[in-house]
Amino acid sequence: MDPPFSLAGNRFDQSTYKGRILGFLDVVDPRLLLCDDEELAVSQKLLEQFKEGATPAGTTEQQLWAAKKTVESIVHPTLGEPIPLPLRMAAFVPMNVPAIAGMLSTTSVPGQLFWQWWNQTYNSALNYANRGGGTVTTQELATGYGLAVGSACSLAWALKWAAANGPPLVQKLGTKPWAIPYVTVAMAGAANIYFSRRVEIEQGVAVCLDDGTEVGVSQEAAKQGVLQTVLSRGLFLPLPVLVLPPLLMGGLGKAGLPVTGRMKLPMELICITVCLTAALPACIAAFPQRLELDTDSLEPRFHALTDASGGKVAKLYSNKGL
Repeated sequence: MDPPFSLAGNRFDQSTYKGRILGFLDVVDPRLLLCDDEELAVSQKLLEQFKEGATPAGTTEQQLWAAKKTVESIVHPTLGEPIPLPLRMAAFVPMNVPAIAGMLSTTSVPGQLFWQWWNQTYNSALNYANRGGGTVTTQELATGYGLAVGSACSLAWALKWAAANGPPLVQKLGTKPWAIPYVTVAMAGAANIYFSRRVEIEQGVAVCLDDGTEVGVSQEAAKQGVLQTVLSRGLFLPLPVLVLPPLLMGGLGKAGLPVTGRMKLPMELICITVCLTAALPACIAAFPQRLELDTDSLEPRFHALTDASGGKVAKLYSNKGL
């Protein structure tokens, strides 16, 4: 049963891992890709009516939560602008399946380089669109893209060379179909997130009180948000996505299901899609979207903040970004 609706609240308890998974399942719901500008406007109007105490008669709690889900999944929480459709988290799975399939099925260096370029180009755009906040110049965006994609392609080439010419242990690791793609994607993904969101660390992100009142901009908050994103989406996410599909394919083959010949590619795509769909919310939910910060962990100017009653403010909040 849904809790009473609140503009500042959450449908699911974000203090628990289960609640965050359920919350992020809303964010990555592929049905949101079918939402047009008119539907978004209707949802925004309904939330505005609720805020003004003029909710239409007969409106249910479920309708209010659905409207909030639509708006929060499409509109950037800090910038207030709609995120382009291919760069919304709901598009993450369909946009990444071809790249993952390519990395797992390609053994040549040119093939690996191509799919790494494809993957990191998309991830650069995704990281920019879902950043914690702040304005990024064209030059900064181009620099971040170049560093991210350059590191990914360099790693793909270096690891592929090492798997063929390196020490026996490295060559043995290279026989695993997921090993080189995982190391490459994880390291390049971490670099991509950092370079794409480096401006946040340099400029800082907005921090606010529990009620949403902004009290300043913090570079330390930006560092914590970017670090958590690197861990959850850069390092955690590629592991199940690249390791589990080959294992599932092996298990399906032992079970007597057709996983060779014409059926190999369709079955691989199904396994990758299932793993990515399950892994995405599970990994992103490792940390709350709303970053809770001890004021003592931020810059000195936030240490002595007081609330309306004169008490010391112990916690501030910011948008972590996805």
